[in-house]
Amino acid sequence: MRTSPASRVGDAAGPRSGRRPATRARTHPRSWFLGAIFVAAATVGARAGDPVSASDLNTERLAFATALRDFRGGDEAALAVLSASADRMAGLGRADARGIVDFYRGIAPDARRAGLAAEKRYEALRVEVSAAAGRDRADWPGQRERLRGELQTLADAQRTAADPTPAARALALLAVLDEQRARTDPALDAEERNAMLARATSDARRALDVFGRASLVTPTLEPTWLLARVDDARGNVVAARDGFADCLELAELVANEDYRIRALRGLITVAESTGDLAEQRDLLRELSAIREPKDDWWLARRWAALLLAEDEPEAALDFLPKIRPTSAQDANAWHFLCGSALQRLGRVGEAEEHFAQVRLVAEHASGPSCAEIEARIWRAQAALERGDAAGALDIALPLDASGCTPTARAQCAYTIGAAHLAQGEPERATQALRSALAEGRVIEDRLARADDGAVFGEIVGLETVALLAQALTQQGRALEAVSTVEEVQSRALRGRDDLAITPDDVRAWAGEYERGLLTWIVGANTTVCAHVAPDGSAVAVAIPLGRERLHEAVRRVRESAIAGDEVRAHALAAEIAERVVPESLRTRVAGAGRLLVLAHGPLERMPFELWDLAEDGPMAVLPGLASARPGV
Repeated sequence: MRTSPASRVGDAAGPRSGRRPATRARTHPRSWFLGAIFVAAATVGARAGDPVSASDLNTERLAFATALRDFRGGDEAALAVLSASADRMAGLGRADARGIVDFYRGIAPDARRAGLAAEKRYEALRVEVSAAAGRDRADWPGQRERLRGELQTLADAQRTAADPTPAARALALLAVLDEQRARTDPALDAEERNAMLARATSDARRALDVFGRASLVTPTLEPTWLLARVDDARGNVVAARDGFADCLELAELVANEDYRIRALRGLITVAESTGDLAEQRDLLRELSAIREPKDDWWLARRWAALLLAEDEPEAALDFLPKIRPTSAQDANAWHFLCGSALQRLGRVGEAEEHFAQVRLVAEHASGPSCAEIEARIWRAQAALERGDAAGALDIALPLDASGCTPTARAQCAYTIGAAHLAQGEPERATQALRSALAEGRVIEDRLARADDGAVFGEIVGLETVALLAQALTQQGRALEAVSTVEEVQSRALRGRDDLAITPDDVRAWAGEYERGLLTWIVGANTTVCAHVAPDGSAVAVAIPLGRERLHEAVRRVRESAIAGDEVRAHALAAEIAERVVPESLRTRVAGAGRLLVLAHGPLERMPFELWDLAEDGPMAVLPGLASARPGV
């Protein structure tokens, strides 16, 4: 049975179960120092997680920081107090405190005082950065360059000093400024953005190296988080996920709530970009244990969007009135979400009222806005869902979304493509749907993705890929449809945006197996199943089956199998197989020999050994093509 958003959030705010989502399985630390910290933390046990121990640690941490500042300022007698505090910190799970004492004890008094003075200068500059960024945005570019120059001067002066930690702090903040500008400055071209990201990466890594030599743990949060942001901007999903997971683990180790929130938000945006609804749900629950959705529009908006993505419009409409925001920009998104929920329930008239409210808000907003264009895209999608493809095109084709967000551009192209496909125009549909995919592929789009999330959900959802595969199939280009599907899904699997899978690659893989290759693309509402025979001939079939329904069906199979109810598990598995492998494809995969199965989306969790297709011969099940060609 489904839970309401209120009960989900309520559960999340209760005691933590200790379960971690799949994203937390890190493959590597960001540096040797972080790796050592995580290993040391694992040996401490659960003591630091105990409420009493956590309170003791916070108290001791303040005492340690005070003694350290006194010692750096020239009070030699503070060393004894500092050392005793470091021993107590080690007993509370923070053995790194002893390394900090050893580092500063090895520095001459004058150098310690100089380092403290430089750190105070850094702290003053950081306050200026925070204050300037929150004021008049027109003045910010000039102020940013001045502050950047002063931070760079400080970093250069302290880099070779006996105490280089102020240089590391300045480098970390410089990296943040560069990354923020790369994401937000429309005047930058792709080459300039890439150069800025490269500089941010270099500064962040140098900061981590210095913090490591000084055994400073908490300051590593900022550059660790920043490197994950850069990986995300570059489209490196795997590295971004690992980086945010590192940041989250580190933030929990040092009990830093701010970076716990930042890391969880990063993990959530990564899960959104890969379309993993189960992962999004787990992470949103974890974030809701820290923040109340009613007090955090970023979080509340994603809860509502997730409910819509999971096809729960009634639950979304129950939730949305409780989180109505006050700002004009956020009110636009709220109306979009309400309109979308009503649209999915078939209450088109009420949906149109919300889209009209978006336009009214836009009329009173300061500065240029794309809200009206986005509202018209929604209206076109509403017409499409009513079966009025011609009406959808009448609304969407005249729109110029070039100056709007990548999300709006992608959704406009998707709507046009879906409408052409519904009208029996696969060639025009292919052109528009490829345009939608391109919007989500270039690095500028990932850089431009706002931290407050996309109104439309996934920038380029798998539904777009499914419809494109359907359009290509209708033109007799089924092999090209398979290569397109596998290229998109291999990029997500391997965390790279530069992968290319050609029809010849697919043909080569199919030729390695006696029964060929069987694969799927599972969109929000459409699934396409395709088979490529060993001779390279391909057939694909579109199925009106969405991701969430298939996810629930697979879940029931797994639960039955785990419970030991083999009869029910086989029966449920047979139902799924009959639905997702149409009869026209079953005849193609029948016979002896091996079959390569590429399991995507909900089917990744499917126990394929329960399918009758396994009775004819062994099935090699992979989550995607391991390489462009077999054996490469």
